[in-house]
Amino acid sequence: MERACRNRFRLGRLWAAGAIFAAIALSWPAARADRVETQSGRVITGKVIEDSADKVVVRTDAETVTVPRNQVKSVDRTPDAPDPGRAAALPVAARDATAAFNDAAIAGNGGNWTRAAGLLEGLLNLDDAALAPDKRLQTVQALAVCYFQLKSPSGAAQALAKAVELTPGEKEKKRVGATIEAMRAAKGVAICKGAAPTRYEEALEAGAQWKAEQILAACKDTASRARYMNKMASLDRIVGALQDKLKDADAYVPDFYTQHRKDALAALVANMMEGGRNTVKTCTELREELQKGRLVSVTKVQYAKMWNENAAKYLETLDAAEDTLKNIKPMTDRYEVPDLYNDAEVKQILLQIDGLRSFKDGKKVDIRKYQAR
Repeated sequence: MERACRNRFRLGRLWAAGAIFAAIALSWPAARADRVETQSGRVITGKVIEDSADKVVVRTDAETVTVPRNQVKSVDRTPDAPDPGRAAALPVAARDATAAFNDAAIAGNGGNWTRAAGLLEGLLNLDDAALAPDKRLQTVQALAVCYFQLKSPSGAAQALAKAVELTPGEKEKKRVGATIEAMRAAKGVAICKGAAPTRYEEALEAGAQWKAEQILAACKDTASRARYMNKMASLDRIVGALQDKLKDADAYVPDFYTQHRKDALAALVANMMEGGRNTVKTCTELREELQKGRLVSVTKVQYAKMWNENAAKYLETLDAAEDTLKNIKPMTDRYEVPDLYNDAEVKQILLQIDGLRSFKDGKKVDIRKYQAR
């Protein structure tokens, strides 16, 4: 069995070539179309071949459509085909382990993935004396490839779950686990740009990339929902937490943090800018209400208190937005992403905020001037 195992069940050219035959030998019901709806209401039907933190790519009958992630409202993906489940284990005697492994390789190379999977399942029924742990891992890896080609998510997931147990090293275990998660998210085995992997390492690379992009997406989501960025100390804590989280992606894709750190910070800056624009919009409406109640507030004490409370909140909102915007430049300088700072736009919003500190008649919004008499 040594020579057969040395080539890792020919997971490269052998199984890649076998995939060509498998496409002819196996006939599966056509998958229903995936459905992608954009924020504008456009519906695109076809096959989702990429679903990342930045974009969704759909292959239709006529073209390939790329939709930026921030323009996607929903993605409805359908399973590839009915799951055929696991292959029945074929009987394998301990003395015939090497021959069974070779037979499985020949079967897979010929496109008979069901027989290949059955032989490998039979091998896994042997005890450790007949199938050492390292050979058992190679067998499980080859079995996963079979189930990828058989389009059996349950079979592939169970093979990968065994691989997690047998794989040495926490980092590699994480990559295998991520592949299982990617299959679950894809509702099938089509995790390599809309297709099933033809090699074990290809599957792990796809799973690891998917997991890293999920971490980036989570960081961007956190950044887009962050609050209380008007204090630099609070902003530093937010940035620190984002960077620590994104560094987890390096366990799946080397240097992912370095390559995408700026993306997470860009989402944070966008949030800060959007907060400023929203404040201008909201406070423009609130100023009208304050204007209407300004004269009434001097007639009764209860009106004065109510008006002053509203005016205080109004001014606090303006102050928080102003401080947040003024924190963008020192933040981008400190974390070495100065090109994320748009000086002209920040100054424009600050000018609008400053204008909202006065009524249209030029009088300042100052609660001290409107005490009830």
